[in-house]
This record gives sequence, structure tokens and C-alpha cells, in this order.
Amino acid sequence: VNAYTNHGKNSGEWSEWIEETTLEGNPSVVRNLTASAISKENITLKWYHPEIPNGIITNYTVEYGEFESPNITSLSFLVFKSHFDMHTFAVQIEQLKNYRKYKFRVNAFTNHGLNSGEWSEWINETTFEGNPSIVRNFTASAISKEKINLTWHHPETFNGVITNYIVEYKEFNSSNITSLTILTFKIHFDTPAFTTQVKQLKNYQKYEFRVKALTNHGMNPGEWSEWVDETTLEGIPSVPEDLIGNVSSSRDISLRWNEPKQLNGIVRSYTVAYSGFKPYNLSFEHNEKIVVNSTQVLISSLYPGTNYTISVNAETIVKGPSSKINITLPYDEPFAPILLKLENQISEQTTIVLHSVPSFTGPI
Repeated sequence: VNAYTNHGKNSGEWSEWIEETTLEGNPSVVRNLTASAISKENITLKWYHPEIPNGIITNYTVEYGEFESPNITSLSFLVFKSHFDMHTFAVQIEQLKNYRKYKFRVNAFTNHGLNSGEWSEWINETTFEGNPSIVRNFTASAISKEKINLTWHHPETFNGVITNYIVEYKEFNSSNITSLTILTFKIHFDTPAFTTQVKQLKNYQKYEFRVKALTNHGMNPGEWSEWVDETTLEGIPSVPEDLIGNVSSSRDISLRWNEPKQLNGIVRSYTVAYSGFKPYNLSFEHNEKIVVNSTQVLISSLYPGTNYTISVNAETIVKGPSSKINITLPYDEPFAPILLKLENQISEQTTIVLHSVPSFTGPI
């Protein structure tokens, strides 16, 4: 400051300079705000300090929320002198949801947080894909002797884009597991349920199944479902094993056999069919069929001297192929002839007329 007299013509001496600073104002907006996902739960935010601080920046406030949600979370980050040694300021937002789009904005503060700057524009970023939750309502249903349908609802929480499901299955109480990968497409998510078919299974075999979902092109697996079991429908049994026939008499044959190696169901009965012929009596036929519930039977009331072809079939819900043997019964005594009449009884010779005997027991 200087004083003047004589209407400003005579100046005095200048005072010493003194200093003072205006109060802190509001900083300008932060610059170059970016968001970058670094994991399925974390996003890093970076920005440049305001071009015009208008004071000492003491803290930054970050607001964020799920995209299109009105719920906002606010975080305050203190700023120290060392932070201004670099042009950028970086923070990490943690404990976010997997594969979720978030919005962010930042504001700078001076005067110990009392003077706020302008908010930056909102920016968006999505966390990485995570692991889907477990599939729901998993069921297995047999539709044939070789096929089982599997149905489940998609996971409640995808945590990404489900690109495939993996089904594991095995025979009940077996350790040999078969794995199937099933690709998914957008159309599969038009309905809540997903269905696939497991083929080329064994007849009437109990199987166990489990399934899990995967995101991130199969890189992020979800949890396995619980094992569920189902049994294929009954099929055709194989032939009865080790069929043996023994001649008990000239009129009886005893049979025994073992159950089929491949039951393919519940064997409810066996059908024993036999057909007899006599090479010396081409007009003779003897065809019969009996049903038994055991693996042995005695066939009675047969004809001696007859060649019998015998077949045995096992039956579940359908009849299986037959096991066959051929047995020839021994000859037996023929029936007594029947006297019809006597002729020329007055002469030295008598003619006896007999009724012919059927060749049921052997060639006459």
C-alpha cells in the first residue's frame, strides 16, 4: 500500500508486501474416468485429478449401483500428498455380484470434504462371469428299454452366460462314470426347463445321473446336482442257459435249465413248447405248449418212439428267443391187435382177420 498527498502528486513509501490466500472453492470435474473389471467380484476405477483443484483435494467420493437400479452405494476415499505424485488415482470396488453390469461416478472434494466438485458422467462396466448355482428340480424318467429322459430347471443364478451342461451317469453302485457335454443356445432359455435324452442304455438297468451348468465357455462350472436314479424299461430276455433234457420213461421227459444270462427285466414265466414226429409215420403230429414258473419241468403223456423238438423261452413283458433240444423217446410195446372175425373155420385152415394197430409206440 502507498499513500499520496497534493492531490496524488506526492507519493509516500510503499508498505511491505503481505500475503493471504482466498478460501478453498469447488474443484472441477475429474478427468478420464474409466472402469475395468478384473474379476467376477472386483472392478478397478481410474481417473485423472481435476484440472482445477480450487483447493486441496482431501477426498473423492465414488457412487455406484447395479445398472438400472435406483439403489446407490457411496464410498469415500481419502487423498494424501503422495497421490498427487502421479496423474491418476485408482481404487478398487469389491464384493460385487458375478457378471453384473454396474454404473459408477466420481466427485472430488476440497476444504476437508466440505466443498464438492461436479459429478463425473456415469460410466458402466460388467464383472466377469462367475460360477452358476445348482440346477433345480432335476428328474429322470425312463421312456424305453434303452432311453431315459433327464429334465431340470436352469440355475436360479446364472452368474454369466450358460454355454453348456455336463451330465454324468453310471450304473447303480458302479464306479465307471460316463460324461456327456450338452451345448446350450439362446432358444433353450425361452422356457425354464431343459430336457435331454441319454441313449444306448442297458435293458432294465438302474442308473444314476447328476448334472451341472457351466458359464464362460465351459470354464466356470457350477455345483453338481444330487444323484438321481432311474431304471430303464424291461426288454427282451436272452435265451435260457444250459437246457438239459432226460428221458424218464418212454412217455416222460424231464427238463431243467438256468435263467437267461441277460434277464433284461423280471422273468415272469417260461414257455415250454414241444413238437413230435415219427419218421415211420408221417401223418403223426403231436404239438403242445405249457407255461411254468420254475426252471425245471416234467413233460408227461408223450408218445414212445417219437422224436421231440423242445424249445424253452423266458418271458418278461415280452417273450425272448428260445433254447432248443431234440430228444427221441424209446419204443414201447405195441397195442394188442383186435380180432375182427374168423373165416373158413370148416376147412383145415382158418383165416383170422385183425384190426391194424396204430404205430403209436414204434414201427410195426
